[in-house]
Amino acid sequence: MAFRITPAFEADTIDIEIPLPGGKSITLELPQLGFVDPKIARAVDDWQTARFQEVQKTRDDLNKKRQPIIESDPAVTYPSPLDLMDRMLEHLDADAAVVVAGLSFREREQIWKHWNDESKVDAAKSSASSDSSTDEE
Repeated sequence: MAFRITPAFEADTIDIEIPLPGGKSITLELPQLGFVDPKIARAVDDWQTARFQEVQKTRDDLNKKRQPIIESDPAVTYPSPLDLMDRMLEHLDADAAVVVAGLSFREREQIWKHWNDESKVDAAKSSASSDSSTDEE
């Protein structure tokens, strides 16, 4: 029997609940990172590349002028993984991106870590899934 890939539209999502004040919550339904639409991945990569170039140019200019680089200045701060998450969320779910952008650093960090952890390919889990699905057929 031929190996069948898991198409992105059939892949499990990663659901993350974000409690909101007042007892409400929202749930993010995120694709596993390996299943993000290539157009979105390219857009985020393009933004990251442009931002790195912008920051490096600013840093180089400051160095030439022998001016200090103040790490807390956004103009000289390279994009972090959380910045990339924010950009990706803007493409995936603009409303949720606004909510996530307003969260604390630690809250955003929890989302990114869970999204990454749940996106990892687990060979044992993957083969167990395929074994169980063939048993059911």
